[in-house]
Amino acid sequence: MLDIDDKSQYHNKRSLDKLLQILSEAGLSRSSLYRSSYSGGWHLYIFFEEPINSADLRKQLIKLLTLNDFQISKGQLELFPHPGGEGSLGLGLRLPLQPGFAWLNKQTLEVELERYDMDATQALELLIDVLDGDANSYEAFRRLKAHAQELEERKAVAVAHGIGAPDTNVIPLRRTADTAKPGEFTDFVRGVFRKLPPGIIVDNWYKGRIYHLNGFDRAFSKSRSHRVCRALFLLWRSKP
Repeated sequence: MLDIDDKSQYHNKRSLDKLLQILSEAGLSRSSLYRSSYSGGWHLYIFFEEPINSADLRKQLIKLLTLNDFQISKGQLELFPHPGGEGSLGLGLRLPLQPGFAWLNKQTLEVELERYDMDATQALELLIDVLDGDANSYEAFRRLKAHAQELEERKAVAVAHGIGAPDTNVIPLRRTADTAKPGEFTDFVRGVFRKLPPGIIVDNWYKGRIYHLNGFDRAFSKSRSHRVCRALFLLWRSKP
């Protein structure tokens, strides 16, 4: 269950639509939205057709949402079951059908049904009907795990190339955002390193290796770029 307080930055239609889209793209296309109490907070329930390890589900959802720039914290967006801190048996949550509970329309956010308009039996039967009708399959849970893993790997690659990395005052000495482009030396360099290092400029690296093996001659010293390579070579004489 995802808990969004009434004063949360995500307690609006735009954020909810983004959240639902992210869940759907990860394989969880079915969910049910409720007003948890008269305070106006939302509870977004994600049901499954069969038992799911709640700790694993929580882990995957946190990974999915944080990779999509959602802040998981008290008062903003919380996930339940919540294990709590060290030595805790877990944090409590407000159960469905309590005073102020209501069924919400995810498209309009309007109240479709109020708990106080029906007796306990009717309310419980309706909740169970929704649970059965909006349940995700176990295969959807597997897709969630695969999708979250893929996002994590793509994020790591982007950070390695300087894309989406945190702001810093440190200026890199090489252009980490550049990606290696196909060239006549690409296969050779890949063979040396087994895979292309992030941000490597293949042609420059290959020329530097040739300089290292054969030394410099007058022909190589005519252009500014080759003089720079020569200076760098003298400063750093290591070879892979």
